Amino acid sequence: MGRDRGHNRIMAPTVRPSGIKPLGDLPWGTHFCHFYGTREDLLETLVPYFAAGLKGGERCLWVVADPVAVEDARSAMEDALPEVERYRRSGALNLVKSDDWYRPGGVLALDGLLARWDRELAEALASGFAGLRANASDRRLRDEDWDGFLAFERGLDAAIRGKHLIIACSYALEGSRAAMVLDVVESHQFALVKRHGRWAVLEPQELRRARAEIERLNAELEGLEERARLFEREQRARSEAERALARLHAIQAVTEPALAHLGLDELLRELLVRLQQVLGADRAAVLLLDEERSAFFVRAIAGRDADLFRMRAPFPLTLPLASDVVAAGRALKFDELPPGDDPRWQVLADLVHVPRSGMGAPLRLQERTFGVVSVITLQRRRFSEQELDLLRVVADRVAPAIERARLVEELGAAREQQRLLSRRILTAQEEERRRIAGELHDELGQALTALKMQLQSLERRGAAAAVATQLHGAVASVDQAMEKVRDLALDLRPAVLDDLGLPAALRWYADRFARLSGLQAHFAIEPLPRLAPELETASFRVAQEALTNVARHARARSFWLALSAADGRLRLELRDDGTGFDIAAARERARSGAAMGLGGMEERVAALGGELHLRSSPGRSTEVRALFPLRLEGEPAAGDDERRRDADERAP
Repeated sequence: MGRDRGHNRIMAPTVRPSGIKPLGDLPWGTHFCHFYGTREDLLETLVPYFAAGLKGGERCLWVVADPVAVEDARSAMEDALPEVERYRRSGALNLVKSDDWYRPGGVLALDGLLARWDRELAEALASGFAGLRANASDRRLRDEDWDGFLAFERGLDAAIRGKHLIIACSYALEGSRAAMVLDVVESHQFALVKRHGRWAVLEPQELRRARAEIERLNAELEGLEERARLFEREQRARSEAERALARLHAIQAVTEPALAHLGLDELLRELLVRLQQVLGADRAAVLLLDEERSAFFVRAIAGRDADLFRMRAPFPLTLPLASDVVAAGRALKFDELPPGDDPRWQVLADLVHVPRSGMGAPLRLQERTFGVVSVITLQRRRFSEQELDLLRVVADRVAPAIERARLVEELGAAREQQRLLSRRILTAQEEERRRIAGELHDELGQALTALKMQLQSLERRGAAAAVATQLHGAVASVDQAMEKVRDLALDLRPAVLDDLGLPAALRWYADRFARLSGLQAHFAIEPLPRLAPELETASFRVAQEALTNVARHARARSFWLALSAADGRLRLELRDDGTGFDIAAARERARSGAAMGLGGMEERVAALGGELHLRSSPGRSTEVRALFPLRLEGEPAAGDDERRRDADERAP
């Protein structure tokens, strides 16, 4: 859409339809004033004025003031142009309250308005519009700072000449003294008056003389030779416009692909390479402030001496160009940077090529500067205001993406630390389970066996009938204790998992569970090679917890257990025919600490980079499905090699 508008702008003449019958077409750079008698006069002038701009591919900015409200302006535009809502959504039509424009902090602020018009124009051109058409009015200005406002109008009249801007300033005739009217007319190129349905155009004497001279010269340009020269000028103008459009598209190419990336390094690399090409710079860099805001560090750099520049980081806040931009809080250009022997370059004493000229724009978010985008050249160069505007637009557009990507990186690092910590805790738990199971089996089991043998020995010696009965009961109690110790040891850490692997351990445990619970078991367990120990343990514990929940809550008759591997993933599934449960309520209980089973399963699966899926509802069966990245015994975990490489690179 923006590309089509840019193409139309190249082909369009330098004059634009005003939409106001007495005026006809107006050239770019027109700044005129408009006097009105009534609210209806004002709307009948401005509505066709903006309608013509919208149809001509321009961005329209209406600074609305009394006696018209924003809703009145919107309604009047809708009556004249049914598709106005589409223009408003696309950013072609912007209705702004006068206080928001002239008094952003509640106090009249004329300083910076000229620069604001330039920014609005730069954004309109960058968005592919032919130019900017505007209207501003505020009858209170004549009472607040009339002299200052007239000075601003004269400055605006000079500033917009030659730019793709048309600005109409509206003034109420009511309450305007004759001297005020003359002041206003002299600070504009001409004045338009509509009162009680009649039009009049007022022009300063100098402007009338200039127009008469232009008309005389135009009459002399009727010959074929002059027409040929006009054609040549048109060709040159077209070439300039095409080059400007190419530059605009190049800036769009800098920002649009960059904003589409989420990875911060890839985003900044793309940004700097394209920015360097578009502006013809020798080096481009993104410097970010550290958390203490005490130094700059290089987040990305492209061009000459990039590696050497990166090696010298971090840089003090006195670094030329970057420090000036942060201190000023706005984009700056430097035709002549400090010489190489300046003390502020001391941190880059080994730099072979000292920058001569450069530009920088702050990276800002919510009134906070967190870095600088800079470009430098090794030869002295005078950057233009348009190039500085382009760098400012780029910085403003990519700053949210840079900050968002940096936050994503920090969040990812925190989640990775949490995952690694969870893995270490679970590993420690399993080691402790293995140790306790061994002690139960070896020490307590042996002690109970010895006690049983002693009791049986006494029983065989033929004690009295009463004593024999007691000895027989004691032997039975020891047998029960030994059985419980064996069950505890198996629950803590079944030896079959360490000795034979996951498929055998799952089949053994499910058989034992079915025998003890009385449920009907169904298996679909595929044979697998030995898996990584932590993967076998996590899968076994998930199945163990899921079966425990079946026994406690499901009131089921049967369960189905499946294990398979395909496409690089291990798949564990358990389904029952019980009564089901409320998953959301169970998760809430897990978060509050009232129930640990579901939270433990999710934690184990997440620690290995897997996914846990639950399907259930009250009155229906339950299905638990865990998916893990498949890793065989002896294979490193995903990301371990990369983490080791990063650690080696950070090591001194």
